[in-house]
Amino acid sequence: MGGWRPKHIHVSVSGGASRLITQMYVPGEPNNASDPMAILMGDAFERNIGRLRDPQTAGVEEAYDFDIVVGGKNATFFE
Repeated sequence: MGGWRPKHIHVSVSGGASRLITQMYVPGEPNNASDPMAILMGDAFERNIGRLRDPQTAGVEEAYDFDIVVGGKNATFFE
């Protein structure tokens, strides 16, 4: 799809001397399937898509839930 990356948000998690970086993708983005990171993640890509929720805050148009799992079977994909 033209080589464009889909909408996504970079998330950095720091602790001690370690730093992990991941990306939360927006559901329904047309370029999600062709994104190089999505292809690299394979089936794990679905876990890196935020879940749309009610913003519950005045002036906020969109809000997402995004779980970050460090380690284990269902760990978030980190760069």
